[in-house]
Amino acid sequence: MKSKRHIVLVALWLSLFPALVAAGPEFEFADCPFEVPQETRDLKCGYLTVPENRAEPEVRTLRLAVAILESHSDSPKPDPLVFLDGGPGGATLQYVPARIDSPFWNRYREDRDLIFLDQRGIGYSDPAFCLELDVVLTTAGFQGLSPDEQRREELAAVRACRESMLEKGIDFAHYNSATSAQDLADLRIALEVDEWNLFGVSYGTRLALVSLREAPKGIRSVIVDSVYPPNASETRLHENFDRSLRLVFDRCATDLSCAEAFPSLEADFYAMLVALEAEPVELSMTDTQRFPDGRIVIDGSLMAAGIFQGLYDGRFVELLPLLVREVSARNEDVLRALADGLVGDPHDVRRGLYLAVQCFEATGRVKSAAIEADRAAYPALRMWNEGRDDLALCDAWHAARAGEEFARPVQSDVPVLLVTGDYDPITPPGDARLASETLPNGTLVIVPGAGHAASPSRDCTQNLVREFLDAPERPLDTSCTSTFQAPKFVTEVDMKPGISRLMTQVGGERLPTSILVVAMAVLLMVSATVVWPCAWAWARIRGRSVAHPPGATRARWLAVLVGLLGLAYLGALASVVLGSLSDNPYILAFGVPAVSEWVFVIAWLVMAAAFVSFACVAIAWRARWWSLNARIYYTLVAVAGIVFVAWLLFAGLF
Repeated sequence: MKSKRHIVLVALWLSLFPALVAAGPEFEFADCPFEVPQETRDLKCGYLTVPENRAEPEVRTLRLAVAILESHSDSPKPDPLVFLDGGPGGATLQYVPARIDSPFWNRYREDRDLIFLDQRGIGYSDPAFCLELDVVLTTAGFQGLSPDEQRREELAAVRACRESMLEKGIDFAHYNSATSAQDLADLRIALEVDEWNLFGVSYGTRLALVSLREAPKGIRSVIVDSVYPPNASETRLHENFDRSLRLVFDRCATDLSCAEAFPSLEADFYAMLVALEAEPVELSMTDTQRFPDGRIVIDGSLMAAGIFQGLYDGRFVELLPLLVREVSARNEDVLRALADGLVGDPHDVRRGLYLAVQCFEATGRVKSAAIEADRAAYPALRMWNEGRDDLALCDAWHAARAGEEFARPVQSDVPVLLVTGDYDPITPPGDARLASETLPNGTLVIVPGAGHAASPSRDCTQNLVREFLDAPERPLDTSCTSTFQAPKFVTEVDMKPGISRLMTQVGGERLPTSILVVAMAVLLMVSATVVWPCAWAWARIRGRSVAHPPGATRARWLAVLVGLLGLAYLGALASVVLGSLSDNPYILAFGVPAVSEWVFVIAWLVMAAAFVSFACVAIAWRARWWSLNARIYYTLVAVAGIVFVAWLLFAGLF
């Protein structure tokens, strides 16, 4: 009897086995969690369901948000490109709308689908870590606190968030690169993709490399840009920062124009930090989302942090000597523009996930003595990051730590393209070289003059990524990189603080009243370029001539001139601004390129013409030129010209 029962149970289990095998990961298509332009096509979204803990899959499941930009091709290649964002904690899907028409991404979308994933604990994916933690860890350094005060504030925020997440049953031990690598493997299976390609930037490179080790099946090729391998040192922040700065100082010294304009750049740089540390600059800021107190206190530590962040972008390097000069002179307009340009949305990086990953993978291998040794070796940078104690934050966040095996080099025969920028202060070229040592089919590309996320910075590197994707097993011709030149330092700028202020106002969610008033004034000014010429032409066509004193006719043509000059100035200024945005947007924090200073000659002509036009209108009322309606109209036009000129003066656009 017992034997029969066993046979029945075995038979039942065998009958269920195919269904159990077929179950696998689940993916459900759904509406996109972000706003999608109406005309968008070929965009699909959905959610992958995964267990939080694969050893106990029934305890908790997570829904991970996915977006797929389908290829423009009618017969796309079967191996999609999967983008892995940085951080860790960088939100991905919120930027998909901007990538729909991106020339960079469309280059790769021509013949294959693009897949974007919010990793567990990020963006639209489960779980939602505390938003207030993002704000505190991003902005605590803005308040002018002492290092001890900053550490206490950050530690309190971490402990509060930890308690709230534990109440929800979150197990921090399952938020790391290994679990995300398994999520990726599940996504590939759920989407029924046989092979795909991984493209990681910054932390995304670590996730890609760990995926090669933990879940290599189905990975056709890997592109890693700004490489952060598991075996990279975690205690060389000051060393890496110093290396990038040294590159800037040395290149300026060998650039004749830079060396002449900034002969003591290195000494001036460190003197600037010391001066700010002794006497910080407090600035009011209008964006209370990025600056919760409506202000920012820039001391030496925060200035160093801003420059460290700026070195992520090779274009910033071109302006660094000029920045040192202006900040040393306490140019608050430049400081405010720098803060506004470098500080992002606090929620762009989910700090809860950042801590979960970094505390698990890095902190267990970090000793406080090694951190102190790194600081002590570079005393001029010692003040930088002094208020942040990552070891204490990790001890407060969770106790789970990866074993020593996590830090072993990733070994794989899969083709890998490694791209790195030589200015990069956070993932320097040495880390890419380190990773390439155990990747026999790896190709290393160092991009001179580039910072973090180097592959989009040149057509050459964009094409190399495309060629690599097309045939990853073929040797890659990287000779185009030999044509790269180091950045040309900017030594002369026409200083116009109003440019950055205007950009901030126009880019805000709501236009200020002053801009709307000026827009109405410009419309009135421009109307004169149509009203009088049309009236004059119509009178000529009908063969009529109205007798007016010569001054009255000239006054009307002068009103036309004011409108034309105003249009010419705005058009020229827009052209210069757009050109700078394309070439190097950091210039706009200072003003405009020196070669564009002719634009402001037009502004002076507008001023002269506007005041003469206003004087003519006053004469028109006394001499009773024109009809009453005409006098009222030209008075409004003249006042509009004065309003426009006053705004230019007030806005610093002269």
